[in-house]
Amino acid sequence: MPYLEENKLKKHLESREFTPIYVLFGSEKYLVKKAYKNMYSIASKCGFEEFNLNSFTSDAAADDIADAALALPFMEEKKFVFVSDYNIENKNASELSKITQLVSDPSEDTVLVFFYPTLAFDPKKNAKWKNFFKIIDKNATVVEFKEKERGELIKFITAVCEKENAVISRELAGRVADYVGSDLNAILNETIKLSSFCRNREVTREDVENLVTKTPEAKIFSLSKAIIASNFDEAYEIIDNLLYFGEKPVGIVSVLSGTFIDMYTVKTALNAGKKSEDLSELSEYKGKEFRLKNAERDVRNISLSKLRRCIDILLEADVLLKSSRVSGELVLQQLVANLLVALKIDK
Repeated sequence: MPYLEENKLKKHLESREFTPIYVLFGSEKYLVKKAYKNMYSIASKCGFEEFNLNSFTSDAAADDIADAALALPFMEEKKFVFVSDYNIENKNASELSKITQLVSDPSEDTVLVFFYPTLAFDPKKNAKWKNFFKIIDKNATVVEFKEKERGELIKFITAVCEKENAVISRELAGRVADYVGSDLNAILNETIKLSSFCRNREVTREDVENLVTKTPEAKIFSLSKAIIASNFDEAYEIIDNLLYFGEKPVGIVSVLSGTFIDMYTVKTALNAGKKSEDLSELSEYKGKEFRLKNAERDVRNISLSKLRRCIDILLEADVLLKSSRVSGELVLQQLVANLLVALKIDK
């Protein structure tokens, strides 16, 4: 079962050397949908669409899928059958047996496409999925669409702006990625909104700050920056905003703890004569190297002892939130005050 790199899928399809089965899945759902649309477009051009192109949803019966997949194409070499979000995990023994039989001995006249525009799963960690992938091993082409790294997101944002007749610098494109996250659907929507407003001119930092909707994580990163800068008023304003939009205090403390742990990790590396990028090979930072760069920028004037104290304070707040009935808002307010004091103390 060949795992095909996503950037080679288009060329593979253009060769028209189709395999009997395709599986399109992964965490980046925008790209899964895009690949499906490309395959559907190819299928719709094969002729006699009403006979040679069938689509099924996740709740389709295995018998119906098999009937379509085993029927001969009408006056064409191939017919296409698309199945959306077919979940192996929630099928009963009878359904699973029928679909297993179909993919074990697929028709050479049919291209059977399982694509997953919403369902998430890990074929390496779930026994049923692992078995399904093992069964289709000799007959399938599998394409996994993973989250893009920050550099690729910047290219994507830049390209969208250019298409919308706006210009954005790499620095500001990176800021958009940091604010929105790695989901391409969200990035596309925010970038189109931004570039539409800035059409026929260059995007400014003010445009990004005023127009781009920040994820809760991005707002919490802003909270950590306000605390480091000893900006008491801004820190409390961010907390009020997060709580107003329904963010849980435990989640806020968790993400905030992550930013301080990033700073502690980078500071330790810098003190050992290394660079922040040397840590990019660690699994938690792959594709998220911007966290290392942000941490390196923020820890220049902060000692390890202060960072350790801040992490202790965050841990205490986390325990308090999970083990008492004290108001979450009150805990967050006290947390910010304690962090501001810890960073002020000369040690």
